[in-house]
Amino acid sequence: MSKGYLGRFWSFEEVEKIPFLPLVCSLAAKIQGISVETMLTNPTKMAIAFQKSQKLFGYEGIFNIVDPTLEAEACGCQINWSGECEMPCIASHPLEEGKIIEDLGLSDFETCGRIPIVLEATKRLQIVLGNKIDIIGTVTGPLSLSRHLGGKTFIRDLKNDFSKAFTTIKYANTIIIRFCKLYCENKLDGILICDPLVSDLNIETIKLIRPFYRTLYNVVNYFNVYLIISVGSPSAEILDSIFNLDANGIIVSGITETDDMLRMSLSKGKYLGYGIPQSVLLGSLGRLREMVGKLIPEERKGFFFTTDGPVPHETPVENIHELRNILETA
Repeated sequence: MSKGYLGRFWSFEEVEKIPFLPLVCSLAAKIQGISVETMLTNPTKMAIAFQKSQKLFGYEGIFNIVDPTLEAEACGCQINWSGECEMPCIASHPLEEGKIIEDLGLSDFETCGRIPIVLEATKRLQIVLGNKIDIIGTVTGPLSLSRHLGGKTFIRDLKNDFSKAFTTIKYANTIIIRFCKLYCENKLDGILICDPLVSDLNIETIKLIRPFYRTLYNVVNYFNVYLIISVGSPSAEILDSIFNLDANGIIVSGITETDDMLRMSLSKGKYLGYGIPQSVLLGSLGRLREMVGKLIPEERKGFFFTTDGPVPHETPVENIHELRNILETA
């Protein structure tokens, strides 16, 4: 269960400040003074890096590792490490290269790739900080994982023949359900599903994928854990359909009419998170103040800030401190 301040926020109570829950990943490695690859392949260093980052900035909850290659690598995708400051990237798409779903398997997902490393690091965060702040497990969404597995073929099927895309999404969702269960069994407070591909869909396709998210929500809700979906930058035309997805909260970016979006989300019993763009995080303090000031809605209940994707490695530390100051005095 959530603690104190965030616990009251998730209960739609009035709180003293707008929560800020950034997606810190490579920046945590920078603060720790290690390479991104070192952090992502060592559970002790990963846990310490995330603890130091939270202590430095004082945000109210920790989203654990935001790495869309994590589940894909465990399912058979090859990855490349680009440099000391860069997150890994997908280098192969097994289903596009001739494999079939049955070749990917399911039996040993929990022990493949870097999954055990992330689970161990998250467990340590829960032990050290779990009685003080929320620890939130981050998982790649079913559409995004399907794209990693199927490449351009999956994107084409998603747009032109959903029946062909369905099989891949079903497999991906099975993987994600298992990952969510592992997090929930470790008594995390919440689950974040990162699926920016949702924003590229039309209303009809969103209706077709909704059952997959309903299943995820039911699994997570069974453990009394909240579920948040990050959907990227949707158009205004599909917002209502997105807020109908089964979840406790939705994170969006791009659209700046936060008052209208918050009213829509609250009417459907959901929190609204707004992802601050990376370009703003990397810009001047003046631009940061201006942008965030415009985004703060009149009604604060149920609204929080996060980042649109992981905070870039090169983000000035003073920008994150300033963002915290803005929200504490807003």
